[in-house]
Amino acid sequence: MLTIYRRHRRCCKHRSKGRAHRHCDCPIWADGFLGGKELRLSIKVRNWQRAQELVRDWESRDRIDTDERKTIGEGMRDFLCDLESRHLHVSTTRKYKLLDHQLKDFAQSRGLVFLDELNLDVLSRFRTTWKDGPRSSAKKT
Repeated sequence: MLTIYRRHRRCCKHRSKGRAHRHCDCPIWADGFLGGKELRLSIKVRNWQRAQELVRDWESRDRIDTDERKTIGEGMRDFLCDLESRHLHVSTTRKYKLLDHQLKDFAQSRGLVFLDELNLDVLSRFRTTWKDGPRSSAKKT
């Protein structure tokens, strides 16, 4: 069950009244459990009625529908960009790039396209395809 509340901005004159005060124009957030997972996220609306409708819809389906599903390629690209922005050693990024190619090949052979399709079972099967020895496999994980 999700609870909606206003997350007051610093400049809001109702900030001292806390989360329960809802008669202002601050962003609306949701907090609680949905689909067995704990969530705390912005609903990205400021209209209380619209926020209630969205949360009611999410709860009836027991999940949040997002129009934007990330592909495996986009997710890995974002991950590799993050590695480069942290200025990690070249050998570290090289290993992750190799893992990227292996994961993309595996996903393509299984018909997987989106990141949310990579669950624990699928990733365990991916790991069994590695030809590395025990030490190299341990370094990959």
